[in-house]
Amino acid sequence: PYRTRTLGSLMAAADAFSPWSDLCVPPDALRLAPTLLSGMSFRWHPSAAGNIYVGVLSDCIYELREDDATVHWRVCGPADSDRARAQLREHLSLDRGVTASAWAGGGQLPVQFFHAAAALPGVRVVSVLSRLESLVSFMGSANNNIKRNMQMVASLCANFEENRLGCDSEGAALFSFPSVAQLCSLSEERLWELGWGYRAPRLHKLSRQLEERGGEAWLDNLARLC
Repeated sequence: PYRTRTLGSLMAAADAFSPWSDLCVPPDALRLAPTLLSGMSFRWHPSAAGNIYVGVLSDCIYELREDDATVHWRVCGPADSDRARAQLREHLSLDRGVTASAWAGGGQLPVQFFHAAAALPGVRVVSVLSRLESLVSFMGSANNNIKRNMQMVASLCANFEENRLGCDSEGAALFSFPSVAQLCSLSEERLWELGWGYRAPRLHKLSRQLEERGGEAWLDNLARLC
């Protein structure tokens, strides 16, 4: 939710972040808008000024910005910088040996891919690190648009004040993704109030099915079968 923010509160929020660090990624390997806002993840949004991208990975709040040479990043609070950097690089698939906008298939390059790569240089396939978040976000995206699904996921996360991680540099509160147990605590009516619409009964049922099977641990074990 939007609220009035004083200059002092904005300065305090900005001071809570670590110094900017260079991710050492050239523009042809990563551009932020087509990578973060294209519906592969729903936890990133641009700042009001539009020059910073804010997101949550696990229990860390990140801010990213880019220039003509590279991408810079920083995190909120006393996070382990090595862990935070490794987590961000994993999310952005920077160490998987895959070149952005490159065709990995055999044979001749399809014309459609050539045009798409030219229109979106530096776009990468991101890896959503939480399997629960990935599953719930995917379910919410059915017959939906990116902006609305971002709002649905954000409202779901913000419902749990105990998951509050802090604020971005503009003073907006950010939250970690809820657990299976927390999702099970929500009624269908509450999910409707959070904007999940006709998907509310589906998420209500999914949460309980996951809990019966072992929650997040079951999802992790399922992923190892792939």
